Amino acid sequence: MKKASEFGFSKIFMSLLEITGKKEEVIAKYQKLTKLAKELNYEVILDVSPAIFNLLGISYDDLLLKSTC
Repeated sequence: MKKASEFGFSKIFMSLLEITGKKEEVIAKYQKLTKLAKELNYEVILDVSPAIFNLLGISYDDLLLKSTC
């Protein structure tokens, strides 16, 4: 991400359509990636399946609240 930002990239697309691993690990991984992307001034676009919300125990409102962090 750092190198790409140096070359002018400004958007990151991530897919959260399938998850592997423990819920806490998945959430931590995407929080870490999103935090770094935001620090580098990327716009983050996340493709997520409604079924994943249930698996992770989150709602659409959680994404809105956390996206501003």
